[in-house]
Amino acid sequence: MTELPGRTAAEVWVLVVDDDEDDAQIVRELLAGADRTRFTTKWACDSQQALAVLGSETFDVLLLDVRLGPDSGLELLQQLRASGLAVPIVMMTSTTDPLLDDLAMAAGATDYLVKGRFDAVLLERTIRYALSNHRQREQLAAVVRRQNEILGTAAHDLRNPLGIVQGYATLLGERLEQIPIVEQRKLLGRIGESVRFMVMLIDDLLDLSSIESGVISLALEQVDLRELVEHVAELDRVLARPKEIEIVVEASDRPLHARLDRRRFQQVLQNLVGNGVKFSHPGGEVRISLSEADGAIRITVRDRGIGIGPEFLGQIFAPFARERGAGTQGERSTGLGLAIVRRIIDAHGGRIWVESEVGVGTAFHIEVPSANDVEARPA
Repeated sequence: MTELPGRTAAEVWVLVVDDDEDDAQIVRELLAGADRTRFTTKWACDSQQALAVLGSETFDVLLLDVRLGPDSGLELLQQLRASGLAVPIVMMTSTTDPLLDDLAMAAGATDYLVKGRFDAVLLERTIRYALSNHRQREQLAAVVRRQNEILGTAAHDLRNPLGIVQGYATLLGERLEQIPIVEQRKLLGRIGESVRFMVMLIDDLLDLSSIESGVISLALEQVDLRELVEHVAELDRVLARPKEIEIVVEASDRPLHARLDRRRFQQVLQNLVGNGVKFSHPGGEVRISLSEADGAIRITVRDRGIGIGPEFLGQIFAPFARERGAGTQGERSTGLGLAIVRRIIDAHGGRIWVESEVGVGTAFHIEVPSANDVEARPA
């Protein structure tokens, strides 16, 4: 489908489908005299011509007469909707008929106008409303599709650990007296591991849903990022010890203040450092560096692990992006951590990006506005 020649983003392109040329000309003149919107119109006199025009050109809205000579505008409306045409369609008729109104709306019309009872102001407002309503519906449909994708993926990811729990629980229930104590503990450990993963996945889903819905609130306070990074490093050294991975902090001695939600930002740092540990080889290193320049504080979390392929870097912050798979010792991931991190950073007015090379390692960079020019004060 080709665009109309000379089209600009500021214009609204309208196809008027009406078998009465005089009525169609009146509509075109009204649109030409609109105050707030620049309209470009084209006329089709019947269903066949409308379908031919729509097959080669795109429009923002259709004004469709209910009667098209021997044809029915309602039938054309149904045909257009069945073909997948998603643009707003405003029906026009010469008479007031509530039943016809209901039929048009049920068939997919966006609005309904009576000929001879609208002027340029009402016509423009109707089209603007139709376009706004259409955009909102598209946005809502996109959100619903994304939520369904996330729920479908989550259901898939829960099925496997649930199956493990069910299988081992059944085995213990049927053969408990025949299974040695050591083996029982091993099975119970696997059940516990699967349950912990399911709880983690559900927590991350709830967290992501809360953030994306916009109901998340940030408890902003003056935070010394150098102190917070040291705190996170100390916590994560416990997790890094079994793999003998060293966590190193590289920062100046002076405070680096920013207005942040301490709990949320600690969540960000622990996720990034935890990922560094997860995808590093035993005996490796995760380095956290802090610096300040041009009114921003930069935090870099760098590992020397397995890295991320260039074809996956653009997807790394999407929910359930798991291009790296399991950690170097089989550690599992919900695939939601980096999506949550990205949204928390965005909420703080900061930015995050990643650099990586397969077999060399990965570096996540965060920048947030510095508050070092503001005297540190308790919340």
